[in-house]
Amino acid sequence: MTKTEPSPVEEPAPDLVNSPPHYTQGRIECIDAIESALGLDGFIAFLQGQVLKYTWRLGRKGPAEVDARKAAWYQERLVAALQEREREGSREASLWRPPRL
Repeated sequence: MTKTEPSPVEEPAPDLVNSPPHYTQGRIECIDAIESALGLDGFIAFLQGQVLKYTWRLGRKGPAEVDARKAAWYQERLVAALQEREREGSREASLWRPPRL
């Protein structure tokens, strides 16, 4: 009888859209640190900028689908942040508006 070596356990591929490993230090993700540093209104503005960025560059840097997924991810976080602000009753803060061209 020959000994068979155990098959190596394959690590799951990292999720580069929802939780990219290069944006985590220890147990803290960069997005959570940004939210904490900026406060809710600043975080909402940041999320708007991220949605705009990934939509703007769609397909110009890597696969368009990846940019679309990233834009959607930030859009979902934006909706959640807006809902949180509504629950807190601070709807008076203005949202960023693009300049007129």
